[in-house]
Amino acid sequence: MITPVLIFDEKVYARTIRRVLLNVGVGVDIFMDTAADRALGSAMYTIKERFEAEGPPQWKELAPLTRRLRTVLGYEPAHPILVRTGELRDSLIDYNHPLNIHRIRDLVKGPSGVLGTKDPRFLDLQWGTTLEGGNIPARWMWPGLGSQEEIDMMVGMESVLIALLWETSSYRENKEIVNG
Repeated sequence: MITPVLIFDEKVYARTIRRVLLNVGVGVDIFMDTAADRALGSAMYTIKERFEAEGPPQWKELAPLTRRLRTVLGYEPAHPILVRTGELRDSLIDYNHPLNIHRIRDLVKGPSGVLGTKDPRFLDLQWGTTLEGGNIPARWMWPGLGSQEEIDMMVGMESVLIALLWETSSYRENKEIVNG
């Protein structure tokens, strides 16, 4: 019986590791240029779906006074909730809306995306508030922090990023460099 012998050349191994790390770094830089933007797009899509479905969790019906006011102003009385002109929704999902906040920042640990709105109504409508004469219930346009829905949304964004990674030709080219 022949016993295989492994010959280990430390210099060759070190050069190979450096080459692989360099190529991975190049691939990550190229990928990250579009990944954070894709993740923000996925989050915006989730918010758009929430406005269309009025939840989850299901948004509470509008108060009778609000329904009457909407009717007087020429809008449908009950639906869509949180949408009269579309300004609030659009400020969250339209990159070009003047109140939209979307930034991708390069941080030490990688790019970080920021998504939000400058619309002053957002916080009261998201979290709910007490007003003189009544309450505005919370209507979650963005999933609750730490909720299963937020976790599911993050997993969904991760899936989008993985799909982007596999479809990116620059990744395939770098994979060939690493394997070649």
